[in-house]
Amino acid sequence: MPMEIFRYSPAANRSEHLGAMPGGEVYSMLEWHNKLYLCYYGGAVMNLYDPAKPFWKYGSGPDCNPVTFGGVGDGHLRPRAMIYGPGG
Repeated sequence: MPMEIFRYSPAANRSEHLGAMPGGEVYSMLEWHNKLYLCYYGGAVMNLYDPAKPFWKYGSGPDCNPVTFGGVGDGHLRPRAMIYGPGG
């Protein structure tokens, strides 16, 4: 369960430490349209990371990457999986 996030470039054969997911461990990830959704425990907090942006600034503002959307709803704690829904 990752608490620290990194990215790796096969072309450059280089890895880069990006930072922590404040508040928890990433339990599930889903790639969609070249972006990565990250949902972490505790509280099933949903986040969207855009690897095309060259920075890591966690928060809820429009200038943040990843941007957090908050918890997915009452009663959710450990987001064990994410899937594509109907129509993508």
